[in-house]
Amino acid sequence: MKKLPHSKAKKEQEGSREPKSLLQNLSLIKRLAAALLSKTALIRDINTSNKNPFYKELEDELLEKINELNIGPQGFGGKTTALAVNIETAPTHIAGLPVAINVGCYVTRHAECEV
Repeated sequence: MKKLPHSKAKKEQEGSREPKSLLQNLSLIKRLAAALLSKTALIRDINTSNKNPFYKELEDELLEKINELNIGPQGFGGKTTALAVNIETAPTHIAGLPVAINVGCYVTRHAECEV
């Protein structure tokens, strides 16, 4: 490996901090959008379904299959592993299909109060 003079090496390091290309920025935006949609699905009311019939059916099917695993709360076994499956979608090109998943445990939807 050829050693570079100090000033030239420093310039090359600075050159590596070039602004991101438009495609890199778009990729980041898509990932952020997926994460935002994932959080939106997580906080959606548990009694609502996706308005699109295709995704509503997919939510119902996934919930049924997940609960058939009999994993139960915290993996201790039982008939209810998941309370809901919420799917949110946004248009994108199939080649850049970003996916984000959030898991909300029972604690995030549970509240108690003593009177």
